[in-house]
Amino acid sequence: GDKNIKTIEKDGLILSEDGKKVIGVTNFPITEVVIPEGVEEIGERAFSNCQLIDKIIFPCSLKKIGFASFPCIQTGFLFIPEGVEIIEEAAFFNSRFSYVSLPSTLKVLEEAFLGCAIRRLCIKVGALNNLKTYGE
Repeated sequence: GDKNIKTIEKDGLILSEDGKKVIGVTNFPITEVVIPEGVEEIGERAFSNCQLIDKIIFPCSLKKIGFASFPCIQTGFLFIPEGVEIIEEAAFFNSRFSYVSLPSTLKVLEEAFLGCAIRRLCIKVGALNNLKTYGE
């Protein structure tokens, strides 16, 4: 990435200076992730070395979950909030979930759940109308 980007640290997360993008984490190991309100994007590979994550809470402000941002995690429930429009390729690569809920606002779902084991999947009405799928 861009080495000149200015960042701030908040609650163990590295954020862009404006607080709208999560770039990475400061503390390992990390098991619980609470993304602060105001964040709109989770950057590519932001949590790529955080395989012990078992709980993620996303803010209502979130719009985009980036490439390979949460690979190889295991969590019971994954609730992607209303407002999220894009989940990029391999975002949750090789992860395991008992339950995944996708919002009606979702427009782009690349192969975000490649190699995943998902017991139950809930897709809100609306998402299916907007969804552009890739690699079909």
